[in-house]
Amino acid sequence: MLRMHNGDAQSMSLDLGQDPVVTKVADLLPGFHASMRPASDWGLGVEYERLPVDPTLGSVRGYEGSGGVAEALAALEGVGWRRARNAGGDPFHIHDGGLGTLTLEPGGQLELSGAIVADVHRAVEQMERERALLVEATKKLDIAWVGLGYHPFSGLDDVPWAMKPRYRVMGPYLRSRGRLAHSMMRLTATVQTNLDFESEEDMAEKFMVASWATPLLVALFANSPLAAGKHSGALSTRSLAWRETDSDRCGFVRKGLEPGFTFGDYIEYLLDVPMFFIVRDGRYIPMTHCTFRQYMVDGDRDERATLADWELHKSTVFPEVRLRGPLEVRAADAQSPELAPSVVALSCGLLYDAGARAAVLDLVAGIPLSSMNELLVDAARLGPDAIAGSHRIGDLLPALIEIAREGLRSRARLNSEGQDEAIYLEPLQDLVVDRGLVPATDLLRRWEGEWRKRADALVEAYRF
Repeated sequence: MLRMHNGDAQSMSLDLGQDPVVTKVADLLPGFHASMRPASDWGLGVEYERLPVDPTLGSVRGYEGSGGVAEALAALEGVGWRRARNAGGDPFHIHDGGLGTLTLEPGGQLELSGAIVADVHRAVEQMERERALLVEATKKLDIAWVGLGYHPFSGLDDVPWAMKPRYRVMGPYLRSRGRLAHSMMRLTATVQTNLDFESEEDMAEKFMVASWATPLLVALFANSPLAAGKHSGALSTRSLAWRETDSDRCGFVRKGLEPGFTFGDYIEYLLDVPMFFIVRDGRYIPMTHCTFRQYMVDGDRDERATLADWELHKSTVFPEVRLRGPLEVRAADAQSPELAPSVVALSCGLLYDAGARAAVLDLVAGIPLSSMNELLVDAARLGPDAIAGSHRIGDLLPALIEIAREGLRSRARLNSEGQDEAIYLEPLQDLVVDRGLVPATDLLRRWEGEWRKRADALVEAYRF
């Protein structure tokens, strides 16, 4: 199985060449229906980001200059990655061997968007292949790529923009919407899992389960307690930055937390989010003055809303659980090479088994709906010590891991050695269940203890 994350756009009414005009909600539905797949064809995809840092000092490696990100990208072109550009002129790299694409985030973070593959074993193999190529290509450069959710030693003034054309619109607009928007853009990194669904009802159940599990996932995979070289006061500084980015396009999709969620509900949510831009003749044209609903109904200047405009708009809205082709679970901080596969395995185990989904809803049944936004903040600040309903989140995490383990065992996807996908949960079992830690508390313990606050020791522990 080899698919990329974005589904093929469907032709709709008022076809104007390759980019049909859209005028009503019914024009937007076929793209979601086209994303449905029979259970026999379900796959999963991984998107994971790494922070570029100095191997000794832990400070950011910028885009320009000796040992910078630009040199690293050039080196990757010698090991099978090929430079390309999207419709708006933003550069990216695509792998000739089918690994997926590499894109540059605003602060020079490097993101792999892997191809959709059949199971967790293949997803991990893909991650390992990409990591090996990255190490091979950049071994002669003075740069390290670390799996942390937030730059541990550099602040905004230290991190230059990797200025792609889209960021010239996104940066100023998001700065006007949230105090920490630029921190989110330039200082954070994540691991994201993308999963399939077979029907609208299946999507709704998975969307609801993933949404309710999000505070637990934030706490479980919190891995960004340092900022500017000291404890930030949060365990997931990354997740906290998202809370103060843009309330219109971040956080929970409220109806997605309730039974009966539909594609139409998600479309209605997207329609009322202000736009960033459209692309015409290779240029980004700012559209922050209107929502997509206003644009679809009234047009703007001489422009009419098109299917390509809609697909672009879908990609610029960032809820914790998102529909953009597959269903995207976006709660985790970036992780070390050892723990990154656990993010993928846990999401797969929780969402690809009906019994597991029911067990998750039972686990979170005592959490009031009205508390979810506050709980998301508490989970970022306190991690396992946050209170979910009448329970400490940390007391729920062993059960969550066990639910995922049983879900993976029921899938019975075996590797060449006869092992199922639950093997990728073993690092979590050791860290969380056996030792009572999460990545962030483990990092702080080692930072204050064996590492003696040495940046080089921290980089070595989290580098790819």
